[in-house]
Amino acid sequence: MTLSSKRPLLYFFFGLLLIAAAADTYLYLCTAYAPWGFSDSAAYFSAARNLAQGTGLGVVLPQGDFVRLEVFAPFYSIMLSPFAGANLDLIAVSRWMNLILFAGLTIGCGWLFFRVTRSYAAGLLFAILLGTTPALASAYSSMMSEPLACAPGFPALLLSMAAARENSMKLLLGAAFLSALALFTRYAFLAVPVAGLLIWFLFGSGGPKQRWLGALGFSLLSFVPTGVWVGIGLLQRQTIGTRVFAFPDSLTREITEMAVVVFNVVKYWLPYRSGMIPGLSAKIASPVLIAFFLGLTLFSLFAPGRKSAAADPSAARLVVLGALIFAAAYLGVLFIAYAFSGMLDLNERTLMPLLPALYLLLLSAALFVERSFRFKVSLPWIQVMIVLFFVGYNLHFWGIICAITAPIQKAMLLRPGRDSPSLKKSTVCPRASRCSRTPPMWFFFIPTATRITSTIQGLHPAAVLA
Repeated sequence: MTLSSKRPLLYFFFGLLLIAAAADTYLYLCTAYAPWGFSDSAAYFSAARNLAQGTGLGVVLPQGDFVRLEVFAPFYSIMLSPFAGANLDLIAVSRWMNLILFAGLTIGCGWLFFRVTRSYAAGLLFAILLGTTPALASAYSSMMSEPLACAPGFPALLLSMAAARENSMKLLLGAAFLSALALFTRYAFLAVPVAGLLIWFLFGSGGPKQRWLGALGFSLLSFVPTGVWVGIGLLQRQTIGTRVFAFPDSLTREITEMAVVVFNVVKYWLPYRSGMIPGLSAKIASPVLIAFFLGLTLFSLFAPGRKSAAADPSAARLVVLGALIFAAAYLGVLFIAYAFSGMLDLNERTLMPLLPALYLLLLSAALFVERSFRFKVSLPWIQVMIVLFFVGYNLHFWGIICAITAPIQKAMLLRPGRDSPSLKKSTVCPRASRCSRTPPMWFFFIPTATRITSTIQGLHPAAVLA
C-alpha cells in the first residue's frame, strides 16, 4: 500500500481522533467537580475496596455481615479494585476511565462501521453522533457501570457484523470476547452476545459446519463467565441477581405498560423541537420525520439494491438488520426483567443503548439508498442531513448547569484531594454543559453529619456516599 493510498485512511483516523478529543473535552468540563452517581456507585466502590483488601467481591452490611455482589454484574468493581488497592481516589479513577472509554468507543465504533460498510463518511458521521448524544454523555459523566458496558458492547456488535460479512473466525472470537466483557459488566447487555450469535447464524457466509463451530466458540467465550457467576448465586440463594422471577398475572398488561413507558422516553429522541425552523412546529415536523426514517428503513430492507464494483449496498443492509436484531434483543431482555421480576426502572439511562442502534439503523439505511442510485455527485447527503438533524436537536440540551443557590455549611464535594472545593456559601459551578434532559445528581458529604437535608436548586437533592 503506497502513501497516496494510505492518505485517506490517515485522514479518516485523524478525523476520529478530533471527534473523540472534542467529546472528551466536553465530558471533562461536565465532571469538573466530580462525576455523578448514587447508591449503585456506593456498592461498586465498596465491592472494589473489599476485593482489594481480600475480603471478597461484595459489600459489608452495617451489622457486619458480608454479602456477595449479586444485584450488579461484577466486572466494574473488578476493574476498580487494583486502583482501590493502590489507595487511589476511585471517583477520580472513574472519571478518567470514562474519558478513556468514551474516546475508545467513539474511535472504535467509527472505525468498525467503516470496516463493515467501506464508507469513510459513514464512520465519521457515526462517531459524530456518538460524541454529541446527551444520553451517552450523561452515562459517561457518571460513576455507573454503563460506560464500561457500552465501550466493548457496541464494538462487539459491529465486529459480529464484520465477522459474518468477511467469514472470519478471528473477528467472531474478538466479538465474543468483547461481548463477554459487556455482559460481565451489565446484565442487560445479554442482548449483545445474543444479537452477535444471531447475526453470525443468519448472515454468515460459511457452511453449516463452520457456522455451528463458530457459534459454539462464541457461546462458550461470551456466555460462560457470567453464567458461572450467576449460577453460583442461583445455587446459594435461589435467585438470579437477587431477583425472583415469576410469571405475571397478565402478560398483555405488562407488554402494554412497558410499551407506554418506552414510548414516553424514546419520543424525546426524535430530532426535532418547535422553533428549530421558524414557523415549523413539532406537530408537523415530527410525523414527517417519522415517515422519512420509516421509509428509509423499509427501502433498505426490501428494495433489491443496485450492486456495483465501487459500492455494494448489501453491507449497509447487513448493518440495518444487525441494528434491528440488537434492538429487539435488548428490549426483550428488558421486558423479561420488567414483566417477570418487577425490579426494573425504565428510563433514559436504561434505554440509552438503543440510541447507538438507532444511529446505525438510520445511517446504514441512508447509505443503502445512496448506493442504490447513481447520483451525478456522489456525496453522503442523506446521512449528513440525518446527522445535522440530531446534532442540531441535541444542542438544545447543552445548557449551562444551574448554579448552586442553597448554602451548605462545611460541605465538600465527594472527591478527596487538594482540588476539592469547599462550598461554605453559594457557589457557581464552572462553565459546564448539562448533558441530559434531567438534572444531574451530584454527591456531597458533610464531615459532621450523616446526611444532607439541604436541597440544591436545579439539581436533585444531595446524597451521601461515604
